[in-house]
Amino acid sequence: MFVGSLNPINTGLLYGFATFFYPIMQNSGITQYLLNTTKMNQLIERNLTPEELFIVLCCRNMAAIESIGAINDLITKKLDWDVILNMVHLHEIAGIIHAALSQCCNIGHVPANLLKKLETTNRGNALRNLLYSKEFNKILENFNRADIRTIPLKGIEFLHSIYAHNIALRNLADIDLLVEKENMSRAEKILTDMGYMSKKTDYRYSLMHFHSVFWRRQGTLPIILELHWDVDFPDSPFNIDIAECWERCQDFSNGKVNYYAFSIEDSIIFNSFHILRSTTIKPDPVLSLKYFCDIARIIAQSGGPINWDGIIKRSQKYNVLRPVALVLLLVQELLGVTAIPPVVAETLRTAGYRDDFGLCAVKGYIFPRLNSAKDQLPFYMVDVSSQPTVRKKIGVILSAPAIMMQLYKRLYYADPYPSVVKTVSSITWYYINKTIKTLALYVIAPAKARALKNNLIIQYQKNQEVINWLRG
Repeated sequence: MFVGSLNPINTGLLYGFATFFYPIMQNSGITQYLLNTTKMNQLIERNLTPEELFIVLCCRNMAAIESIGAINDLITKKLDWDVILNMVHLHEIAGIIHAALSQCCNIGHVPANLLKKLETTNRGNALRNLLYSKEFNKILENFNRADIRTIPLKGIEFLHSIYAHNIALRNLADIDLLVEKENMSRAEKILTDMGYMSKKTDYRYSLMHFHSVFWRRQGTLPIILELHWDVDFPDSPFNIDIAECWERCQDFSNGKVNYYAFSIEDSIIFNSFHILRSTTIKPDPVLSLKYFCDIARIIAQSGGPINWDGIIKRSQKYNVLRPVALVLLLVQELLGVTAIPPVVAETLRTAGYRDDFGLCAVKGYIFPRLNSAKDQLPFYMVDVSSQPTVRKKIGVILSAPAIMMQLYKRLYYADPYPSVVKTVSSITWYYINKTIKTLALYVIAPAKARALKNNLIIQYQKNQEVINWLRG
């Protein structure tokens, strides 16, 4: 629902979210909440399970959209709390869910063990983020003395801005810092002097990288730091001009150190683009809702007018219009942010957007319910089965070594303490486990196996269409 507009773009997406939940929620406070806050009954999300709706409502609460009444009503229903907990961990939003439930008067309906797990995770997030924040200040003190301009990116920046009131709300995996390329060698030397070690990186990063990775141990916790001089690979179809972003950046201080930040428009572009920058089909991708909450809070706490026309023009110039506009559309529809104007939807229409793309993003990447099927049917089997000709099927089989190498690099280079033996063992067990499950399923329930395979093929094909469109 775009303010003052019901064009084919948003009506198509809204139709995709419409009516499924009405039989479940009629006569409940949830339906009335959605009607009152959106003024449009099409937003009663179609194809969202009650558990997924609970997650969305909690994220809306974090996006400054009052939804506690609806959450209070929903938690009195019969929910699968194990499924909810899995989604919380998948999307890294334990702090967001914990904050929402702490405001509910019906919290007694939530299992005590789940609340305890959320509390433990929330406390762990707070302690880790406090450590990262202190480390950030130490690094910036040294960068300040060396006159190295620095822009903190993503989570570490948000700890000092949109989540400063409660640092446990945002899960952090690392510290991302952007410096100007001519200052990289000096910045790397400072990190080395502070005890950081250069981390093993993918061969692609070594040849055509846009950041260096460092780490050091703080007690038992490894601190990972990515030192950027750009935001994407030079051969990417996207082309954000980082020099222009530096020209528009603003200087800030958290009371201890000085740093810079993207303009509000560049921040929206970068963080929206980042969500879909490396979207792939396999293995089992998920678009984390924590990133969508980031953008919603950036908009809600902008503190002034946002130049939406500038966002559209810059996105067009940088060839990131499609991912940026699609993310903003999802932020509006899922999280209820009403500040995004109709021009965003209009630009999607001119860029070849199809009504089913938004639904595909929700069902295929945000709430990929077929993950249970993927646990039983390995993606390589679906890849082979989905090819229309024997030649293409053989091509997929011949590409198996490349797929194995991709998995190897993903596991090996993501490990703070990489081990060849550990990585190869993990990949071997992955394929053995998948193959055993597949064979067992075909023996025990062949009809179910065929149905799962067909559903996965359809979903993979839809996902590929969206990916091709985003990168086209």
